[in-house]
Amino acid sequence: MQAWMQCTRFYKTTWPINSPPPNCKYSLEKLLTYVHNHLFDPELNCTQALKTCGLGDHNITSHFRLIMGCSLKTYIEQHRLTVAKEVMTHTNLPLYLIADAVGYSNVSTFSDAFSRIFGSKPSAYRHNLHKTRWPERIEEKTGIISYGISLSLQQP
Repeated sequence: MQAWMQCTRFYKTTWPINSPPPNCKYSLEKLLTYVHNHLFDPELNCTQALKTCGLGDHNITSHFRLIMGCSLKTYIEQHRLTVAKEVMTHTNLPLYLIADAVGYSNVSTFSDAFSRIFGSKPSAYRHNLHKTRWPERIEEKTGIISYGISLSLQQP
């Protein structure tokens, strides 16, 4: 539950900039509202979202791709993973909790999707994130700035 709350806190709703054609504007708004309200539901998929909104497959998905620049499936995946990335950046929650909280049933699927979208595994992303922040944390604790400098302390 705590991981889900972390995810919803970092989640920012983004709405399309381009206006859809007048005949499908309501349908797209209805679909986007549904997707944003159920983004972290593991059962969310394109077919279910379209059925729940009472929309046909082909017409609305082609307009969605035209307006949003990606498929509905990619849109859902990118938003889930962006939230996961934000949570990884700002918390130390384990990856399995983050994966579950953003709607992935297992860490392996989450990891594959994350690497497909961002180009690295989530564990590597987190490792590199902590590596780049390491000098800042050392400076905060010790007052010593050591950016990549190896210090050898010798006892007198």
